[in-house]
Amino acid sequence: MSVRKNALRNASEEYAKIADVVGRYAIHNSGKSFSLKKYGEGSSDVHTLINATTRENIRNIFGATVA
Repeated sequence: MSVRKNALRNASEEYAKIADVVGRYAIHNSGKSFSLKKYGEGSSDVHTLINATTRENIRNIFGATVA
């Protein structure tokens, strides 16, 4: 457990790493829907649709300039 505590400094850093992993899974798994939001927040930080293409998932996660 101490290794995890040393690797992740605070809750927001841990959430950012989780969001990165979920985003990467969402990009590589088009045909599945992913959603990630913080507890108590209304909007999702990562959200993809089940019928979205890989390019649409990239656009949703990283923005239109990347895709």
